Formats: sequence, C-alpha cells, structure tokens
Amino acid sequence: MSAAFAACGHTVTLHAKHGRVADDIHALYGTSGTFSLALHKNLPIPKLGVMTYALAAAFACRFGKTLPQLAYGRDPFSILAAAMLGVPVALELHSIPEKPMWIQAIHALLRSSRMNGLVTITRSLRDDVALMFFQDSDSILVAPDAADDPYAGSLPPPSPAAGSPMRVGYVGSLYRGRGIELILALAERCPGMEFVIVGGQDHELEALRRKSNTANVRHVSYVPHAQLGSYYKDFDVMLAPYERAVAVAGNRGDTSKHMSPMKIFEYMSYGKPIVATKHDVLQEIQELETFCFSSELEDIEQWVACLNTLAHDPALRARMGRQAYSVFLRHYTWKTRADNILEWLKHRACKA
Repeated sequence: MSAAFAACGHTVTLHAKHGRVADDIHALYGTSGTFSLALHKNLPIPKLGVMTYALAAAFACRFGKTLPQLAYGRDPFSILAAAMLGVPVALELHSIPEKPMWIQAIHALLRSSRMNGLVTITRSLRDDVALMFFQDSDSILVAPDAADDPYAGSLPPPSPAAGSPMRVGYVGSLYRGRGIELILALAERCPGMEFVIVGGQDHELEALRRKSNTANVRHVSYVPHAQLGSYYKDFDVMLAPYERAVAVAGNRGDTSKHMSPMKIFEYMSYGKPIVATKHDVLQEIQELETFCFSSELEDIEQWVACLNTLAHDPALRARMGRQAYSVFLRHYTWKTRADNILEWLKHRACKA
C-alpha cells in the first residue's frame, strides 16, 4: 500500500515495527523503493510495549521534516496517537478487535475531529464493525485486498503444456484452516497431476511429508515475496482450499468470516484459473464464477471433478486465466485500491 500511495504521486513514509533482519527490505517484498521507511522498536514492557511503539511512530510522524496531510494505518494506537497530535488520520481494519484496549482506542478515534475515515476489507467486516461501533455502514469504505501486476497490463499467453501433467499450485502459509490436508488427499486421487505446495517452515514441511509421501507432491519452504513470480508462472491451476476456520500467524484466531485473501488476488494477477472452497466471503470477489470453480469443502469428489475438467481442457484453463487477469486489472491492483481509498477520503473531506 505504501508503494501504491507513492505511485499515486504522494510522498510516503512507512512507519513500522522492527522485524527480522533484512539487508534490503524493499528487495524482500518486491517494492520499488519509492517510499521511505521509519522503523521503531517496542520497549520490553509487559502490556505497554505496544504503546511505546505507537507513541514513537506518532511522534516521528508528527514532528518529521514536514507535517503529513494524512496518517493512514492499521494500528489503532498509532493512529489515535497521531490524531491526538493533530494529524489527520484514517484507520483500516482487517478483523473485529477483541481486546478492550483496542476497542476503546477505536471508539476514541471515531470521536476525534481528526478522524477522516474507516476502511474494512470486506462487506461482512464492514457490517459487523458498523454494529459494534454504532456507525452507519454507508460511512465505512470496503476496500478488498489486492496484488501487484507482474505483467504491466499485458498478460502473456500461457506456456504450452504439450504432453506434460497439469501443474497444480498452492502458495501460502501452512497454518490451521488453509486446507493443506485436502491438497494431499487430492494428490492421492489425481496421480496424473503434479502438486506443489509453496510456503511454510522446514519443520512444518517435514510434518507434512510424514503425513503423506505421495510421489506427485513437491514441497517448497518459504519463498520471499519478491521471488514468487517464477513459481506462479509455472503453475496451470491454483488451489484455495480454505476451511471453515482460518488461522493467522502463530495458528491463532479465525479470520474466515472477514478475510479478503491476498493469495486469491495474486493468483488472478498471474492469470491462473482457481479452484476454491465455496466460502461466503469469497463470493464478494467480482465475477468470481468466471475464473474460479467453487467446491464444497467436504466434497472431495467435487474437487477432483473440477481438476479433471481443467486437466482435460487447456483452452478452458486459458480462457479462465485471461478472465482472472482482466478482472484483476479492473478491480484488484494495489494502485486501484490506493486510488479508491484516497478519492473516498478526499470526497469525505469535501463534504465535511
């Protein structure tokens, strides 16, 4: 999003927490370096560390070289601190806050004269946030997740698959609820196809190999985001077998009701047909049925039938892939997302 805001013509500084060591963070994430980074640390104080980070980020934002016209972010404490220092702010939510401190911070933000707008990633989340915080749902913008465009607006034709088995890919974490067991079961039922699972740490992959040693499954450990392109380009079909409950980092929580899966948009950006779980929140994706076969999670025969249909019809795969890319270009690039958010905030400011 920082790169997208910069692509819209703005001067952008990303304030963030120190993470793992990387020589070049822009290279790690495949961003262009068109925005600045300001990294801050949490002090190791129980329950207060997050506040120290929030204050450090807000003070650096407010008292930098120039006063920002907008502080935009997902951390309610940092955004609230920036608002209290007089900076115009907007908050984006990806889930329903559970901790009382988070809820109180958002309530305080919504009462602030510096609060310009509230953004969620799905309509489902918007409706629940509106109820929780006594807001009119029309006053909350829905901005689904997005992806970069690897082909600069011109998708190349699919690589020929003469005589080769169909390559079925999954890219993402191996957390609970991502449907990895289903992928292994599909591989056993479809021995004429190649399945590649990209993601996870070495110990997770070793556990998977112990569960299933099917010859047509290849496991690839975590690949930096900037290096995923070569894998995506090699796949014919992508899988998104989300379960009823979907965990996030650390196998915690359940994002299934409100998620806007970034991987779906990445699959679309590479022009790949998709087979996904018939999940309510995925139905919010524009024109999904034109490039994605949706299957009931528990019906493995349905998944096998979808894969067999695609395996026997390369022309269908190509058509679905082109359609996925076309819908992606119209609705789901980071640049489009940033434009929509900024235009909405500008319109709200004019009305105020």
